[in-house]
Amino acid sequence: MPLRAPGECECRGPAASCKGGVIPPLDPRSTQLSFDSADPPITVFSASFAQHMDHLVTLELSSVGMTELESGALGQIPRLAALNITRNNITSLNLGTFENCSHLSSLSLENNNIRVIENGTFAPLTSLVNLSLAQNALTFLPGQLPGQLSLLDLDFNKIAAVPSLALDRLTTLNLCHNVISKVTQNQAGMQRLRNLCLGGSNFTVSERLINTKNFPELESLKLQGGEFGVKITPQAGDNIKGMANLRTLELDSCILSDLQLFNQPNSSLENLRVSNLKVKSKTSVSVRSRLALPSVHVFDVSGSPILAHFFLTSPAREGFVLTELTTLKMSRCNIMTFDKSVLLAKAPNIKRLDLSYNPLECTCYGLSWIPKYVREDKLSLVGEENTTCASPDHLAGLPLLTATLCPITTTNTSEVTTAPSTIPAKQTTTAIPTTLSPNTTEPRKTTLTSKQSPTTTTALPLTTKAEPTTMQPTTEASEASTLLGEIAVNNSGIGRSGTLPGSAAVDAGTLESPAAPKNRLSLTWLGIAAGTLLLVMFVVVAVGAVVRNSRNRRMIISHRRIDSRENMVAMAQICRSQDQLL
Repeated sequence: MPLRAPGECECRGPAASCKGGVIPPLDPRSTQLSFDSADPPITVFSASFAQHMDHLVTLELSSVGMTELESGALGQIPRLAALNITRNNITSLNLGTFENCSHLSSLSLENNNIRVIENGTFAPLTSLVNLSLAQNALTFLPGQLPGQLSLLDLDFNKIAAVPSLALDRLTTLNLCHNVISKVTQNQAGMQRLRNLCLGGSNFTVSERLINTKNFPELESLKLQGGEFGVKITPQAGDNIKGMANLRTLELDSCILSDLQLFNQPNSSLENLRVSNLKVKSKTSVSVRSRLALPSVHVFDVSGSPILAHFFLTSPAREGFVLTELTTLKMSRCNIMTFDKSVLLAKAPNIKRLDLSYNPLECTCYGLSWIPKYVREDKLSLVGEENTTCASPDHLAGLPLLTATLCPITTTNTSEVTTAPSTIPAKQTTTAIPTTLSPNTTEPRKTTLTSKQSPTTTTALPLTTKAEPTTMQPTTEASEASTLLGEIAVNNSGIGRSGTLPGSAAVDAGTLESPAAPKNRLSLTWLGIAAGTLLLVMFVVVAVGAVVRNSRNRRMIISHRRIDSRENMVAMAQICRSQDQLL
């Protein structure tokens, strides 16, 4: 027989989800109750409020407007094992709050406004394993915490000092986003700790705090500094490098004396996130510094330009190549451009790349390989909507993946050949090497493009100095030169609007690959020879036509003269016959 759910509640199996201002009588067989958004609010968790809940094992009260937990009220739910009272406005916890709650193993009081917790408040919770007091207003750690705690979450509070904690079963301690300024260095009472996060401002992490003696099983270490940062001594850095079980390291607003912390040739570190890094002296970032992280899968240097620059500019020597790296994040690092070979030589197996919020220089010879790799499913661009161009001006603000970095151009034959009448005022030739990954065996290619006058479309914006071509032909010479170009095109099999044989189509993210200069030179000479021959034939035909016209004109005139003489003879005969008659 299914559970009977009140009209204000929805029952699914043994769980009931209710809304409203009053908890209705529940089916005794139900073990879970979730109550959300009470209207009118339930301000006090009282004994009368809990009288119908003695059969519950899990209770969730979220956004019900609660401000107080009455002493002894929770003790009326003897089987209660999990209690979540979140997004309310509880300000304090008293000694009798958790009396007779010996079965409670998970307690979450997140996102309240708790300022005061009396010493010994959690002492009756002999089965408590997980305790979350995140997003409150605590200024110090509560005293007499249960010794069997495995997780203690105090994220987003106002804790300024961390005393020595004797919690030998604790595996996760989260003190991120606090205002810690003092940490007791001797923390030998947490031998089983695997996840540690400390957040504060202007405190020092020394070798007496971070070492294998205090935390022999540490797998994840997160250090967060505020305005003044967290200072990590070189000895503490060496101890971090020596932690054999460490898999995740996150440093936010930390201050280092050098970059030797990232030289870990024998480490098992898999996830490294470093944001807002500060180095005491720029001279500490020397050529001798190395970035050896053989097992890292995720490398996040967002907000740390100095580390991103070090990664991109350091040579890919032995031990520097991150063969296991698949995700690289370099957001907010003031990066403008870098060549494909720079990245692939150091991270040959990169799959995900984040370049968001950088002033990218979107040019055909710089970052055009990224859109190409994305289209070919070789790379995934993280945060692509925020990965936009800053220059050149006509591409400013456009996403890198949609901007046309290498526009397709239609080349006229008059520009392919040496037609003086169509040569722009300025013409320069650019040779751009396409650098390949060390793992590839393809030959290096060179791209030639023409920079034309503003009325034409240029294939690439980069130019180098070249000898200018100055010609002043007459109109007849221009026509003849154009005719020669047409002959050269026909002889070489190139269409008027086509491309040179062997050239690759220019697309966004690709470079043009024209034929070799020697082939062009031979085609040009062949065109000139054919054009000269045709010009001679044209002159011969023209001269012959003029001669024929002159000869025909003389014949017509001679015929006219003969006809005139015959008329005169006839007239004379007529006159003689008339005289004889008279």
